Formats: sequence, structure tokens, C-alpha cells
Amino acid sequence: MIKSLNIVLAAIVLTATATSATAQRPRPPGAPDPGRVLAQSMCAECHAVQSGQYVSPNAYAPSFERIANVPGMSVPALWSALHSSHRRMPNIILRPDETGAIVNYILTLQDAED
Repeated sequence: MIKSLNIVLAAIVLTATATSATAQRPRPPGAPDPGRVLAQSMCAECHAVQSGQYVSPNAYAPSFERIANVPGMSVPALWSALHSSHRRMPNIILRPDETGAIVNYILTLQDAED
């Protein structure tokens, strides 16, 4: 009982942390999107990260548009994915602000592949 309560509490804390850390601050008009800049520098070696790019450099790495448009994709799901090991993805270490920026950027690509 206590173990399951701890798991539920941990999930709530993770979701709250992910949501608050990903809150975007207003950017001046024309300022680059920090998530796009990070994605370009950290992820583009394997993933197609720009809107309109459908084929990733690594055939096993889905485009960010495809990831964004997975049914039910959300902040907590992306946050968890960026902090979980994947068989074909290197373990990257991101600060919470970097994770939030990349998550926010990916979510801007939702419905972009239509």
C-alpha cells in the first residue's frame, strides 16, 4: 500500500515538475526559439528536427513532426522519453530548462505534418 502510494506521489511530482519547467517565457519578436536551437545542435545529427523535414539522417530516428503527432503526445510523455534510455538513442543529459525547451518546441510541431 505504501509502495503504491509512493509511486503515485512520484508520478504527480514528475508531472508537476515537467509542466512547470516547460512553461514558456515570452520571447521578443523574431527571437530564435531556444528549443529549436537546442534540437538543431543536440538532436539533428539523428532526427529531422525542422518543420517540413520528414526524413531523418538516421533511418531509425523518427522526425520531430512524427513524434509530435503521435496520438496522445503530451508534455509528460515527451519529458519522460527524453529522460529514459532507448535502445538506439544515446543517453543524453539535459538540464530541466533544456528539456522543457525541447519539449515545447516538439509540441509546436503538432499537426504540422498534415
